[in-house]
Amino acid sequence: RNHGGQVVDVKTQVTDAASAGKLIASKNGQIVVPPLGVVAPTSQQLLANASCPNGNWTKQLTAGPTLANFVYTITFAGFSGPYFSLVGP
Repeated sequence: RNHGGQVVDVKTQVTDAASAGKLIASKNGQIVVPPLGVVAPTSQQLLANASCPNGNWTKQLTAGPTLANFVYTITFAGFSGPYFSLVGP
């Protein structure tokens, strides 16, 4: 909120959440890829990490966090990059 009391949209604010797991070996050369989940940052965490462009502004969150996109990658030990990558939505 600026000094005049107007709520000003944030230009860009990205917050990452990460999770990691291990693939489970199966039979016949197959692997089981487990589901992974992450917890979105809370409104309090977002406000704590936000910054205002000057001292006359105050932080205000007008809506809760939403999922903008995700990337699920599988990287095998000893390889420099991901073998499989799923990007959504």
